Amino acid sequence: HVIGAGVMGGDIAAWCALKGLHVTLQDKSYTQIAPAIARAQKLYQKKLRKPRAIQMAMDHLIADPDGHGIARADVIIEAVFENLEVKQTIMKEIEARAKPDAIIATNTSSIPLEEIGEAMAKPQRLVGIHFFNPVAKMPLIEVIRGDKSSDEAVSTVYQLSKQIGKTPIVVK
Repeated sequence: HVIGAGVMGGDIAAWCALKGLHVTLQDKSYTQIAPAIARAQKLYQKKLRKPRAIQMAMDHLIADPDGHGIARADVIIEAVFENLEVKQTIMKEIEARAKPDAIIATNTSSIPLEEIGEAMAKPQRLVGIHFFNPVAKMPLIEVIRGDKSSDEAVSTVYQLSKQIGKTPIVVK
């Protein structure tokens, strides 16, 4: 599940769907998700070329403005704009709705995980997953270990990065 259908969040969701994962993409409305779906279709047309393969990838990417996918997701990636208060509010909502063993990741590039995790009951579930822009071209992912990030959370995000064809590097 990816929260935030802007350029980064939408492209993260599209890339994961391209690599065969079922992805729900959340933002405030279908109207805000639509541009991300359109960018995904262009990416799939360029990468896959065959109509059936393109349709399969499109079927893996599901617009989800109400966030129903949170409850089923193994990994939830928050990719909204860089605002601590907004990210903390989202983390509280995710924790309340997610499976107990779901990993919660943030694509933040400037806010310390410890500050984002202050809003969480179990900050050991939180790990950073920093994609580089453009997602479809940049192979590197920084897997960011916070002071409270569990080994399981870091390992899960590391393995997810490899599963989607990226090169993960664990950083502090």
